[in-house]
Amino acid sequence: MRAQAAFERLPISSLAVKGSCPVCCAVKHFHESLPGRLRTEAQPQLCNFHAWLLAKSAQAEVAASLFLNALSIKERITTSALPSTCSGCAKIHEEEMERLREVTRELERNSLTGKWLKEHARFCLRHMLRLKKQVPASLRNTLDEMSTRGVTELELELREFLQQARQGDHSGGGVLGRAAEFLVGQRGILD
Repeated sequence: MRAQAAFERLPISSLAVKGSCPVCCAVKHFHESLPGRLRTEAQPQLCNFHAWLLAKSAQAEVAASLFLNALSIKERITTSALPSTCSGCAKIHEEEMERLREVTRELERNSLTGKWLKEHARFCLRHMLRLKKQVPASLRNTLDEMSTRGVTELELELREFLQQARQGDHSGGGVLGRAAEFLVGQRGILD
């Protein structure tokens, strides 16, 4: 098994790369450290995805220890945990909520970081909708403008790609991944 690198929480501003949701990037970064974070779970409950992630990528002693803890539970559930009861999913959800609060604070400050987020970040639809619920009313127009700009840019790229694809040229297909990320978040990190 691969050795687990120490988790370093990156500031949300450093994850605001044009064309990518900074909250998804933060959650993905966190997700990569998840096997090590589950180490202290006395009675882990794992969904299918996180059990296999643990088996695949955790340090051998961490994975073996967690699986032994899960096997020692007297009342075993005959099916795997649902995402709502999975220890890994719960930790990811906590990180996601904390990162949304961090974005809100940065936007409220209207600092250079907030300006950077406004001009360059392209939030996925999931995180844009969650942000709209928690930011002050004065920032909702800013989020609407960011969302509209992102959708407009993505639609243009998709239309151009579609024209190319109809002519047999499939170069630039990365736009399909960006569209998927916008609609549902980055691959494999959210329920």
